[in-house]
Amino acid sequence: MKKKKIIFIMGHTNSGKTKLSLKINNFTPIEIINVDSTAVYKYMNIGTNKPTKKQLKETKHHLIDIKEPTTDIYSAGEFFYDANKAINNIFNLNKTPILVGGTMLYFNVLINGFSPTLPKANYKIRKKIEELSNIIGWNNLYNKLKRIDYKLWKKIHPNDHIRIIRALEVFLITNKKMTKINNGFKNKLPYEIIKFSFKPLDKNILDLKINNRLEKMLKLGLEKETKTLFFKKNINKKLPSINSIGYKQMLSYISNEINYDQMKKKIVHATKHLVKHQITWLKKWKNINWLDNKKKTYNNQIKKIIDIIKENIKK
Repeated sequence: MKKKKIIFIMGHTNSGKTKLSLKINNFTPIEIINVDSTAVYKYMNIGTNKPTKKQLKETKHHLIDIKEPTTDIYSAGEFFYDANKAINNIFNLNKTPILVGGTMLYFNVLINGFSPTLPKANYKIRKKIEELSNIIGWNNLYNKLKRIDYKLWKKIHPNDHIRIIRALEVFLITNKKMTKINNGFKNKLPYEIIKFSFKPLDKNILDLKINNRLEKMLKLGLEKETKTLFFKKNINKKLPSINSIGYKQMLSYISNEINYDQMKKKIVHATKHLVKHQITWLKKWKNINWLDNKKKTYNNQIKKIIDIIKENIKK
């Protein structure tokens, strides 16, 4: 018996993933599963560039607004199980699941499997690691990870404090490298994965899109949204939600740590770095169907995905 197919639409920030997935819904019954680590949080709409209320109404989306940004930490393991559950529910409705987003870590656990042996978060240990970072600095903490787990260290950016903490936390709990634990038995999705990804945009076009997107978010009220999260919701500065791109820099501006122009420059710089990181992930995976945003080929690309979906439905 052949496996059912699920569709991935991946790509770096501002590549056109959401637009493409919403167009597909005009031709065949689908439901979308969000693969964005910040869109899972409630109240964070502008900075995460979530689909509009109209788009959410027209096309069913899963794993959006499922967590509280003020208290919840959403792990890749939780995402694996939640996504698998959503996929099953969509298939039961005789629709096709399309997983759309740019959080490559989440796509990675779906492609390569998730180790169920990783320990749950231990907030006492995390607090000690954070306290140590305040004493010795993040660079020294990052170098500690290099000595403990070199393979994992190579995959983590020095500014990715959340993953650094998690890696050290796992080691302190288990006395084992996370890479060694992850090499054991893994849960894997029982489906065939068809991967689509947009090709990286030309640098000049991408830079323009990033700047335009930032200006749009600022006009829509990113500052007000961040203030609401920080002051009315009493969000902890160290939580992953507020440490995401856009909110983190805006919070620094609101806190008078940087000025307005510096805030904008930092958001643009962080976004460009994210894009580079996303492209690095994409280059690692095999059998990706590469897409582009050229008007001449856009409709053909939609047709290609729809043909795969219709073939899936027949089975």
